[in-house]
Amino acid sequence: MDSPICSYVAPEYANTGLLNEKSDVYSFGVVLLEAITGRDPVDYGRPANEVNLVDWLKMMVGSRRSEEVVDPSIETRPSTRALKRALLTALRCVDPDSEKRPKMGQVVRMLDSDEPIPREV
Repeated sequence: MDSPICSYVAPEYANTGLLNEKSDVYSFGVVLLEAITGRDPVDYGRPANEVNLVDWLKMMVGSRRSEEVVDPSIETRPSTRALKRALLTALRCVDPDSEKRPKMGQVVRMLDSDEPIPREV
């Protein structure tokens, strides 16, 4: 599942062939990560550990290197707090376990609130 289109499709689609709200949440998470980074979901022109956007972002956030992922062409850089909130929300959306992904209403609240982002739904 490394074609550009498949990069937006939730992993469980490969097993079930079914799309649902949780699949849409996954796709939204990928789009949000694209908006933050300015990168395509799959880019074979990048080093091997950066080809898959979701995997690369997980590694960067896990290594506390979030500030390095922001698209350099963004004129006004987001605050560290706003960036962290957007990244954590997006990473919750692309959780491989569809049951752990938030509903879209929860995504809106996570992006719009100052409350801590819950680890699980």
